[in-house]
Amino acid sequence: MGSQRHPRAGLQVSNFVLKTLEEAKVPVTLSLIDLAKWDFPIINEPLPTRMVSSPDQYSHPLTRAWSVEVSSYSAFVFVTPEYNAGYPASLKNALDYLYTEWNGKPAMIVSYGGVAGGGRAAKQLAEILTELRMPAPKASVQMKYPSRDIFAKIQANEDMGLDKEGDGSIWNSHREEITKTFVELVDLTKT
Repeated sequence: MGSQRHPRAGLQVSNFVLKTLEEAKVPVTLSLIDLAKWDFPIINEPLPTRMVSSPDQYSHPLTRAWSVEVSSYSAFVFVTPEYNAGYPASLKNALDYLYTEWNGKPAMIVSYGGVAGGGRAAKQLAEILTELRMPAPKASVQMKYPSRDIFAKIQANEDMGLDKEGDGSIWNSHREEITKTFVELVDLTKT
């Protein structure tokens, strides 16, 4: 989950994506990583991350713990908002803390936002994931807020209605796209 802002839509959106993936019944174990709980300072490791081959080489306990955490997964689904036509600095910072640990692990992007549905953030993030040598499905999932009214709900930390069944959720139409892209991601872990 790429957002640390409070109040934030990120937790609701990430839980919507997680629930969608769990309902897809793909035989994998899923976990939610909330960057707000990690609370990274701006990257402060002295060694360039490309020179690190073991968590023991990191100077800070938080970086060593992050290295172990990232190393424990075989793939990632990045759920990111779009802030000022890009993805959040908190996500970039979390990615920049490591390098080798990301290499070879497939990654999928689910973006959300206003006019472009987070598409500009997804495009920028895709470039970084390529640099980190993370293979990706052919497309990302981009979910646009249906109206400006949703921003008032987010600011009031209210329920956005993503968990509604049937046609009640604002993004139910994206469930199939999320699942299809996720199946492609899982297939990338097998190559």
